[in-house]
Amino acid sequence: MVKVNLIKKHTADGQYDVKEKGFLMARLSWADADGELKQYSPFAYLPLNPDGKGEFSFTGGRTIPWEASRVCVKSVTADFSEVKEEYWEIPEFHRTHPFRCSPASVIRIGLISDLHMTNKPGRINAVMHRMKDMDVILMAGDLVNNCDPMQYDRLAAIIEETVPDKPIFAVAGNHDISDGQTQNYRHFEQWLHGRTRKTYTVTDSGSGAFAVMLNPGLDLIGLNPLYARKIFHFPDKGEQLKWLRQYLEDSPAGQHIIMCHAPLLAHNPQRDSGKDSPYLAQDMILQDIVDRKKKIIFISGHTHLSPNVPSGCVDYDSVKENLYINDGSVCPVDLKSPEVILPSEWSDGCYTEMMVYKDSMEIIMRYLRSGKRISRGYYNIPIVSS
Repeated sequence: MVKVNLIKKHTADGQYDVKEKGFLMARLSWADADGELKQYSPFAYLPLNPDGKGEFSFTGGRTIPWEASRVCVKSVTADFSEVKEEYWEIPEFHRTHPFRCSPASVIRIGLISDLHMTNKPGRINAVMHRMKDMDVILMAGDLVNNCDPMQYDRLAAIIEETVPDKPIFAVAGNHDISDGQTQNYRHFEQWLHGRTRKTYTVTDSGSGAFAVMLNPGLDLIGLNPLYARKIFHFPDKGEQLKWLRQYLEDSPAGQHIIMCHAPLLAHNPQRDSGKDSPYLAQDMILQDIVDRKKKIIFISGHTHLSPNVPSGCVDYDSVKENLYINDGSVCPVDLKSPEVILPSEWSDGCYTEMMVYKDSMEIIMRYLRSGKRISRGYYNIPIVSS
C-alpha cells in the first residue's frame, strides 16, 4: 500500500508512505498508464521496518515530470524472491502539462562544470557528445585539473572533434587559475570566444569578466574571480562587480544568466548561510547586485554535489524571480545525504539541459553514463519574462 500527500501544485514535495508487510525495501519512481517511466531514474529507495513501513519526505521544489500520471512503488522481500508493484494515481490538479512552445521560441543551453581534464578524457569526451543537440554550451569552471597548457590543448581537441560548430562560453575555477596563474586559462578563453565570433559579439570588461547576448531577451555574463588561501576574490577592488552593476543597468535583455564558478552562500545547497563562511570574499556584494536587478539565472559549480541531495541543487527565489543552479560535476559527485540506501548510479557525474521558453524554464539534469533523466534534478519554473 502507498499513500502520498502532495503539498504544492506541480511539485513533488510531500510525504510518501509505504506499507508492505514482509518486505525489506521499496523503490519509488514516476510512472504512466504503461508502467515506470524508463527515461527517469527512481527518486527514492526506502528501507522498510519489521512492520513493512517506510516513509520519504520529498523537498526542494522538484517538479513532477509532465509524462507522469502515477507513482510506482516496487517492494522486494529480504531474499529477493518476491517483487510487488503498486501504483498511486497523481491527482489532475498536481500534474504538470507538456510545453507547447514552438521550437523557434526555445533556446537549449547545455550546462557542465568541474570537468577536471587530465590525461584521461573519457568522461569529457562522453559529455561533449551528449551536448550535440544544445544551442549553446556553458562550462562553469574547473575545466582542467592543474592549469596545464597540455590539458587545455586536450580539451580544445575534444571540443573540435565532438562539437565543432557549437558556441561555448566558460568561466575559470580554482583549478584553472591555481596560485594566481591565469595566462593559460585566458589563452583558452580567447580561443573559445574566437570560435563564436561569426555568431556572437563578446563584450570584454577589461577586468576579467565578459558578456554576450544569447538572444534579444537573454544575455550571459561570465565572472572570473581569482582564488587564493581557499577563498575566491574579485581583484582590483572588485572591478568586475562594478562593471557588472553598470552592465546590468544598461543591458536591454529582460533575463540575465550570470555564470561564476563559486556559489553564493545563501543559495549553496551544501552550506548553512547562518554558520558557514562564503566561498566568495565579496559574497554579500554580489548577492546584493543579483537581488536588486532580479530575473537572474545564477549558474555555479565547485561543490561537486549530486542533484540527489535532499535539498536539491536548484533554488528559486520567487520574490526576486532569481534562479540558482549549482551544476554538479562531470566527475563523480558527492552525495552528502543521510539516507540509508544510496544507489551507485547517484554518485555518477552529471550534466544539465536548460530549456528557456517564452514564459518558463525547464531544467533537466542527467547522469553522464546513461543519459537518464535524474528525477531529483527535474524542474519546471515559470520565471522567464515574455
